[in-house]
Amino acid sequence: MELEGLKEVLTGVVLVYTFCSVGIAGLFTIMAYYHFKRYRHYKAFKQALVVEKGENIPVSIIVPAYNEAITITSTIRSLLASTYQQYEIIIVDDGSTDDTLRVLVEAFQMKKIFKPTLKAIETQPVIEVYGSEQEGVNLILIHKENGGKADCLNAGINYAQYDIFVGIDADCILQKDALKELIVPFIENKQTLAVGGNIKIANDVTFKEGEIVAKQKPKNLLVGFQMLEYKRAFLTSRIGWDFMNMNLIISGAFGAFQKSAVIEVGGYKTKTIGEDMELVMRLHSHFLKENRPYVIKQVVDATCYTQAPDTIRGLGTQRKRWQKGLIQSLFSHPQLFLSWRWFGAKLYYILFELISPFIEIFGIVSLVVLSVLDLVDTIYVLKLYVFLLVANAFVSIAALLLEVYAFKEKNNEKVIGRLILLSLIETMGYRQILSFYRLLGFLGHRKNGHKWGEIKRKAIKEL
Repeated sequence: MELEGLKEVLTGVVLVYTFCSVGIAGLFTIMAYYHFKRYRHYKAFKQALVVEKGENIPVSIIVPAYNEAITITSTIRSLLASTYQQYEIIIVDDGSTDDTLRVLVEAFQMKKIFKPTLKAIETQPVIEVYGSEQEGVNLILIHKENGGKADCLNAGINYAQYDIFVGIDADCILQKDALKELIVPFIENKQTLAVGGNIKIANDVTFKEGEIVAKQKPKNLLVGFQMLEYKRAFLTSRIGWDFMNMNLIISGAFGAFQKSAVIEVGGYKTKTIGEDMELVMRLHSHFLKENRPYVIKQVVDATCYTQAPDTIRGLGTQRKRWQKGLIQSLFSHPQLFLSWRWFGAKLYYILFELISPFIEIFGIVSLVVLSVLDLVDTIYVLKLYVFLLVANAFVSIAALLLEVYAFKEKNNEKVIGRLILLSLIETMGYRQILSFYRLLGFLGHRKNGHKWGEIKRKAIKEL
């Protein structure tokens, strides 16, 4: 009788959790559809708005770099190819031990300059500053003592001369029109604090001066599965949170911020590896506490390409880091979830982000054990698994179709076809691998809590 009761509880928990997870994903997909429908309707108006006002808003681009000699010049060239009219590029070398500094100085004919600045945010000491002008754009290189990515961004903020800054990773390629699109929410609403861009994967893409010249089907299964993840995240779930002005993440790979607001809350926190999420949560908390109106947005047509790990080891390092950053951020701002307005978000992030690896692995092990002991019908377990497979594939395919619906002219049919096939097998091992590494990240979040871990970079494909 006790075993029977335990079986009922376990199967009930798994069933309820599964249906809730699928239901929320479906809800986000519906929200995303209405967002893209509105996007298509107002696209021409937005373009006119950018032409009329967007070029009058200067932007500081901050590129933190540590041992990025392989990719950094490709990133900077893509930034120099931007169609945006007025911007500066600030590269912050975080005491790299490779040739990052030398590569930059030689590639862009940089010379040492004297550039004093007001230190609005405390950072590690700056050793020297280099500068040059490339294609009419001021290029600044700050060489400083090692302090981590957050410290790099804070140093860049101190040197930034414009009111809006854009953070971009040193292994990213920015599309030519991305800055124009990213700045639109700041034009539409003066209360905008931050805007996140659309992150895509660069592994099977060839670029020339910030433009895509070739797209190939993902050859590496891990890369293909990550492409599906990114599309679900940036084209459905973050759009859903955007509806409620409750986005907690502006990706560190590509996001714009109101500089004064970031300085007001103290800049990026250096004692966390989830500095992007932690800053956004701090902005939410600060402006809610002071009862000041604000907007944090996600846009889908400002596109940045980043490298994804193509090995199990690299993927594991990344996902453990993300899980640690999530834990640190959520526990740093418990007051954010005290209001009733944020109660749903609190439940979501606890159940479907924070402890989901426990529940998923526990659910799999429990159902397998119960099935082996003949305490639950094996057919029932198989039906539940097939339901999960179909539901996951449905959400992935919906995200792909939404992208086609919104950006028809920018899609590659062969790539989409391969991703649809991959969506049918994503739950056959890949999801379990992610849960395993996220679980390790949770269990070890206090160990090396501020260290990123190393993911091997590869040169970006360029013509």
